[in-house]
Amino acid sequence: MPITYLPKDGNLQEDAISNLQTLYDYGKDYGGANFFILLIGELIGNIYEHSEFSNASMMAQIYKRKSLVEITILDDGISIPGCFEKYGIAIPSDYDAILSAINGKISTKNEDEPRGFVSAVQ
Repeated sequence: MPITYLPKDGNLQEDAISNLQTLYDYGKDYGGANFFILLIGELIGNIYEHSEFSNASMMAQIYKRKSLVEITILDDGISIPGCFEKYGIAIPSDYDAILSAINGKISTKNEDEPRGFVSAVQ
């Protein structure tokens, strides 16, 4: 997947996700439609929700012999620890912030807010 730039307007994120799905045959080579929709939707949604970016892009590389897909997200936003700091949570590094978020130890969302990305497969 060549570099794909994301629109700054958060109202266009669904269009960006839909365009990526269509462009890349609904993830046929990226783990299948359900996986692709969930992964891309979650990554893009998090950028719009937390990053405060001015510029954001993503790209991917398939390594068929290794059965591996490498996905890269680039943005000039506030960083994961920066987002936590905004909510008064001090995290020493990106690694610690990501590990804590993945394990559900910390979150910037209220308990009653939905988590994750939900979309229907077309």
